[in-house]
Amino acid sequence: MKEIKRSNVPCWGNEQNPFHVNEMDDTISQVNSIDTSIAEVNSLPWTWKPDPSLTPTELIDSWKNFQTTLNGAVEKQKKEQAAKKTERLKERKVLGMNKSSVEYANKLKRFLKYKEYDKDTLKLLGVIATRSSEKHTKLDSEIKNAIVELECRLNDSTWLVNQARMIGKGIH
Repeated sequence: MKEIKRSNVPCWGNEQNPFHVNEMDDTISQVNSIDTSIAEVNSLPWTWKPDPSLTPTELIDSWKNFQTTLNGAVEKQKKEQAAKKTERLKERKVLGMNKSSVEYANKLKRFLKYKEYDKDTLKLLGVIATRSSEKHTKLDSEIKNAIVELECRLNDSTWLVNQARMIGKGIH
C-alpha cells in the first residue's frame, strides 16, 4: 500500500496551520505572503479580545483598528463579488438567449404576424426549421407548436432554447 506523506495533505496556510503544500515540488513550506483575498480574509481575527494591560484609550484605539481592518476586508470582498457578478452578466450577454420562454414565444408571434425578427428569432427559427424538416411537417405548424411549447414552458421549449443558444455559440 502507498504510504500517505505529510506533503500530500492539503492545508490552507492560516494562523492555525502555517504550512501549505507546494504543488510544484510536493513539499511543505512556510507561508510568508499570500496575495489572495481569501487568505487575507481568513487570516483576520474575526473576534476582538481586549488586552488587560492596555489603558482605556489604547483599548479604544485597538478596537478602532480592529474595526477598520475588518471593514476594509469586508469592503474588498464585496467589491470582488460585485466584479464577479458583472463579469458573469457580461458572459450571459455574450452568450445571448437568456430571456424567458414567454418572451421568445412573443418574438415568434411577431414574426408570424408582422414578419419582424431579430437574432434570437432567427436562431429559434433555424432550430424549428431543422425540426420541421426532420419530422416532414409544415414550417408554419411547427412554429405554432413551438409558440405553444414556449408559452406553456414544456420540456421541449427548454430544448428549443438550448439548441438556439448553441447556434449562437457556434456549436451546431
